[in-house]
Amino acid sequence: MDVIAIHVTVAAAEWCFRGGRQKAIIRMAADATVGAFMAAIRTKLPELRPEDAMFAFWGGAELAAMHTPLSHLVKKHRSRGGGLPVTIRAESAFGSA
Repeated sequence: MDVIAIHVTVAAAEWCFRGGRQKAIIRMAADATVGAFMAAIRTKLPELRPEDAMFAFWGGAELAAMHTPLSHLVKKHRSRGGGLPVTIRAESAFGSA
């Protein structure tokens, strides 16, 4: 089974990984989906409450459907270092109605 290194940057000031870091590398199976990634990332952000919405921007700007395989995103957005870049943003980054 192929494994993908996902380079995660958290752009929400109120969330961080354990140890106060804003960046981390998460390893996931290539056949995993965006939905599986989102579930995994929620467990790694302790300040994130269940009611908090978050958005994953792949390669800087793309929002992908939850059923999209990570292997598809790697083909489109692989970085020079071989990883898959993603930025996590809070819903509040877009304002409120």
